[in-house]
Amino acid sequence: MNPRSCCDEESCIRKEIATLLDPDSPIVDRIYVAACAVAATCGKLTIEEMYTCAGRMFDVTPECDLAKAFVIAYQTERDMREAKRQLEREEAAKYR
Repeated sequence: MNPRSCCDEESCIRKEIATLLDPDSPIVDRIYVAACAVAATCGKLTIEEMYTCAGRMFDVTPECDLAKAFVIAYQTERDMREAKRQLEREEAAKYR
């Protein structure tokens, strides 16, 4: 059985992420928090999937600066997580 895509309507994690968001915080802060949570959960989204995710979570169009902010925050978090995993693999290989 194939794992469900994070972009599928049935498996979208927006309800879980909503619990992390402070409704009184600025929208950009909420977008960054959401993008980081999505990157932690769904680390292999394509550009199109990232824009779809931003649209579902924040009701924005791909042309919107908020959607672009989501994509940049997602990519940054995803890349940092991958770099950390790579460093951990390298460290573990030293002790084999």
